[in-house]
Amino acid sequence: MITPKNKKLDEESYTREEKSIFNGSEPEKLKIIQTLICFANYQGGELRVYEVKNRSDFKNFFDAANIENKINSFIEPSIRGIIAVKHVNNKKGVSITIKKSSQFPHFYKKDGCFINFKNKKIFIFQRGSIGIRRSGYNDVYNNVDFEQMFKKKIAEIFGSIQDIVIKQPMGKLMDALQNIKKISTELVPYVYNPSDPLAIPIKQIFDTEPFKDLEEELKAAIKLWKTNGTLANENLICRAYLKFTRIKNQEWVKFLFLSSIERRLPLCLWSTNLKRNELDKMILDVVKKDFYPSAQEIVKLIPLLPSKKAKIILNISAKSKYISVTNLVQKVLDNVSFNHRLKLASLKNTIYGTRNIYEIILHGEKFRIDVNNSNEDNFKKIVFAFTDTNKDNKANLKNIWRSLDMMVYGGQLAK
Repeated sequence: MITPKNKKLDEESYTREEKSIFNGSEPEKLKIIQTLICFANYQGGELRVYEVKNRSDFKNFFDAANIENKINSFIEPSIRGIIAVKHVNNKKGVSITIKKSSQFPHFYKKDGCFINFKNKKIFIFQRGSIGIRRSGYNDVYNNVDFEQMFKKKIAEIFGSIQDIVIKQPMGKLMDALQNIKKISTELVPYVYNPSDPLAIPIKQIFDTEPFKDLEEELKAAIKLWKTNGTLANENLICRAYLKFTRIKNQEWVKFLFLSSIERRLPLCLWSTNLKRNELDKMILDVVKKDFYPSAQEIVKLIPLLPSKKAKIILNISAKSKYISVTNLVQKVLDNVSFNHRLKLASLKNTIYGTRNIYEIILHGEKFRIDVNNSNEDNFKKIVFAFTDTNKDNKANLKNIWRSLDMMVYGGQLAK
């Protein structure tokens, strides 16, 4: 087994922890999850395991997407896109890196526990507490930690306000308002006054009145995106998808494309509405940044590009730090035909399965969807069903929607 020079295996600190062997037990998994949460609540860090006994754990547990989902099952608020996993020790082990979360502190929303051989419940962490990393071990927030956190938050807000008073940049104003909104438990509702032009920027974040139309909502969302990087939520993407013929502005299409990648929603429609050189540039940019889940979602679109270009970009994706991305790239390269007449069907079958006929329920009524023979009405039904259903059924409807999107609009890209 390879260990770093001049370092003992058990050397641990605030931002680093090392394990010699992982056998796959539930206590081991819970302790790894706890450590990563504590890192995220502190300064970030790296957890390195030098030998994973069961190779199936590389896919079932030591995968960035799986670990992120597992962590989020235990905490509020959720984390997203801050985990990287790579092989170490001649692919016998793994290194898991997690960045400091911008949404900290993350509370444990349920207990992390297991039943031992004496049939007793053993707790690794408990609901309601906040994990934090101290030198060499995991701990929970105490009164001093809370006091320091709130002092820091208040200092950041008043620092932003001071910048506004001195420099008056709109971006700083938006950031300060967002921070105040995050830590304040009670906000005085602000009612938009159309006669007051100074109220317009405030309306886009705090207004209690609904937007008058999709265009106004998109304009507000674009400004928020430019201010702090916030992308569109699922509901806005769905409304825009149903009214895509009204969306001509390339900046809006770009925003919806990036938002759809982040939310794992269909990409082909927005891709066909982007200028081809802009689409190529954005795809390459997403691949090079290698953020999750965008890095994985973009792999599902790349093969629709001209074959030569697609293979070059897929080879770049194959160097991703995420195991799930590299596995998907290999699956695509092994199974997708790059002949322009065959690749659409082979890509759809490889990514979403060979099934083509589905039944969906909308407002209590059953409808039949054929992804190979669809029309605008089918898109409306699937999007309405997606927005109307519960969380458990969304994944299935999302898969149908993406299949439908690929077979209808992906063909325009694959020409």
